[in-house]
Amino acid sequence: MERTFDFEKVMQPIWNDGGLAWCESVMAAETAPGETLIPLYYHADEILSVQSADLRVTYEAGKDYALENGCLRILPGSAISVLTLDELYPNEKHDHTFGGRDGVPYLLFGEGTFFHERQLAVTYRHSDGWRGPVPAGKTELLPKLARKLAERAPFRFLIFGDSITAGGNASGCTGIAPYLPRFGELFAEDLVRRSGCAIDAVNTAVGGMAADWGMKTAGENVAVYRPDLVLIGFGMNDGSGHCTKEEFANRVRSIIETTRAANPNCEFILVTSILPNAKACLYGTQADCAEGMRSLKGEGIAVADMMPVHEELLTKKRYVDMTGNNVNHPNDYLHRAYAQIVASLMPL
Repeated sequence: MERTFDFEKVMQPIWNDGGLAWCESVMAAETAPGETLIPLYYHADEILSVQSADLRVTYEAGKDYALENGCLRILPGSAISVLTLDELYPNEKHDHTFGGRDGVPYLLFGEGTFFHERQLAVTYRHSDGWRGPVPAGKTELLPKLARKLAERAPFRFLIFGDSITAGGNASGCTGIAPYLPRFGELFAEDLVRRSGCAIDAVNTAVGGMAADWGMKTAGENVAVYRPDLVLIGFGMNDGSGHCTKEEFANRVRSIIETTRAANPNCEFILVTSILPNAKACLYGTQADCAEGMRSLKGEGIAVADMMPVHEELLTKKRYVDMTGNNVNHPNDYLHRAYAQIVASLMPL
């Protein structure tokens, strides 16, 4: 699987891109009946390219798309196939629907490459800036990791969590170009490139799981590896199950304690989740779970706070523009954002 992306551009923070938004994802879908004026996060001054999400097809300005009021206009007769609102919100159940119970309308849904094959990557120049929170370095919370990186000492990195952490809908996991790694491995590769360290990365995350499962299996899935650094990414499924802030914090704390019993020197990066689609029936206490995770921050425990970045992106972009399944999984664009936020903890 030959990668078709530029690693340096992948890891350029979306909140500090120097005025060049690279491969921002959008769904080729109507924004109103018969209307395809698609918002971008920034106000585009110039669109440099519009490509398929696999980066293998480049569309033609003036024929397939146009820049209009800082947004992307898909033109009539375009080679870009556009989903209608009726397709996004079907009236009847079919192979690619979600919902339809307890009064929840049907949503277009698909795992694997279904959404990736229908999304676009837009590269454009802009002069406005990021309006959300800016992730910052937390090297003081991870002194052992900072020392290993400075000394180029090898270490074991364990990645543990739910389907998002397991790689849900990252193109490298679904086997389609541009073959972007899941965010934990993307972060590890970035550290290797920046520090020269040898990192043994192990991912034991499992789709569909929550922090209560993580607590019960931390011995066999985390502690047994005696890792030096552990990334814990739960919250999406916990929130759908209406887990309280306190319950969630206690479960993650238990994972930490079990791991430290095997290796007292282990440090931790806790990653808050993105939000689920507000129109799906999986919306619950995800924000409370993020608060519970933040409450655990301290020496040896840093928090990579993805949720407020996702919230900010949603002030301008549609959920369908950034999702891998339209319900609760990120696409490549958000896997990049996850990795960028984790990497921001350790500026080198």
